[in-house]
Amino acid sequence: MEVAMEQSPVALDVDVRSDAAPEADGGGAPARRPGLAGAALARVLAYIDGHLGDAMGLPELAAVARMSRFHFARRFRQSTGESPMRYVLRRRIEWAMPMLADPARSVAAIALELGFFDQSHFTRSFRRLAGMTPRDYRRMCLKRRRPARRSASAYKPGGGANADSASSRPPDAPPLVPAPPRAAS
Repeated sequence: MEVAMEQSPVALDVDVRSDAAPEADGGGAPARRPGLAGAALARVLAYIDGHLGDAMGLPELAAVARMSRFHFARRFRQSTGESPMRYVLRRRIEWAMPMLADPARSVAAIALELGFFDQSHFTRSFRRLAGMTPRDYRRMCLKRRRPARRSASAYKPGGGANADSASSRPPDAPPLVPAPPRAAS
């Protein structure tokens, strides 16, 4: 399963292993691969994505998969390579990334919306998985969205398309002064 994050410059690895059963050593029937069956895994993953803001525990996820919590935890780890709760935490962080790119949303509101106990819990979890704090991530996203500045040649006499026009210079720009001559060496 691969997650497409359009606005996320930091990507988290996702490794959900295939449910294809390998061939058995002894003949024609395929051997049963350990892990959740495809339908059970799909049900659990869809449930997790649909309830990221809710309190979620192992017994609840096991009930969705229709098996005991111990059996479910072992099979889920075999299928995805991580524990069920680690998967839930990672998905919450992945969903938080595009939300953090919106400066109008507070970090605390995002944390509560995604089921974290408080902003501190969210920040610790985000730093552990993404390698930076939510605030640093937001700053990085906002830097990438800023429009590019005009080149310096547009403000020099003879440079840029409208260099002679007064409208090509910003109002707070210093007056144009010719550069001093360079000494020959």
